[in-house]
Amino acid sequence: MKKRYFLIPVALLCAPLLMTLYISANYGYDFKESWEVLKAVGKADTKFQALKFEERNFRKITPGMTGRDVFELVGLPLERHNNDAKWSYSVPVSGAEYYHERTVLMDKGVVTQVICRFHKFEAPYVSLPPSN
Repeated sequence: MKKRYFLIPVALLCAPLLMTLYISANYGYDFKESWEVLKAVGKADTKFQALKFEERNFRKITPGMTGRDVFELVGLPLERHNNDAKWSYSVPVSGAEYYHERTVLMDKGVVTQVICRFHKFEAPYVSLPPSN
């Protein structure tokens, strides 16, 4: 019987690569961004719009579509900002360092940009009142 001890190191090297390829296929990220997702395991947590949201439908949104088209594909956003110019379909869970951002930017009800990325969450700047 041949000893196949060399297979263990090969498997250990291939596992992260296979996981990165899975992330890339599942979320539509490039290899670099998929690798960042893999490195952030345990530090990332994202809340997605639960009723109608599906990743594959979100990827169908393109600039030029109307808000109604977006609504028919992925439903109502979790949050709307800037007088309906920004629709957020995902938000970071409290305490998360990273999250999967899914945002649609619009101008006069027409999609201008679709944001689909994984990144470090940066809390919005909040100015504190001066101390006395």
